[in-house]
Amino acid sequence: MSSETIFLQAIKAHVEYLKNIQQNINGVSDYCGTDHYSCEFGIWLHDEAVDNAKVLGKRAEEIVGQLYEPHKQFHYASSEAIIAFDENDHLLAKRSMTKMIYLSDKLIKLLLELNEIADK
Repeated sequence: MSSETIFLQAIKAHVEYLKNIQQNINGVSDYCGTDHYSCEFGIWLHDEAVDNAKVLGKRAEEIVGQLYEPHKQFHYASSEAIIAFDENDHLLAKRSMTKMIYLSDKLIKLLLELNEIADK
């Protein structure tokens, strides 16, 4: 599988997780999420991402290093959103979802940059 495909799959996995959390907050599902190590994106990030980036060079390795903290914060915000929703604190749930979307945007931009490097 090409590096380009790997990074696009990472984006897809992340977006799917975000969609599942949003469905919970909207009352459509009871998806509870996972920690940042156990989601599909997190498994890739902690098991394979460094090796995928090494073949692409120093900049790719730097980008992978920048993924860890926003990914961890994204999961914290998703847990906070679910708890707030369950406790009928819709304002906090909305704020947490806004933070999730901000962090998601950051993660996707980094992954797209990796994809561009892989495409060269």
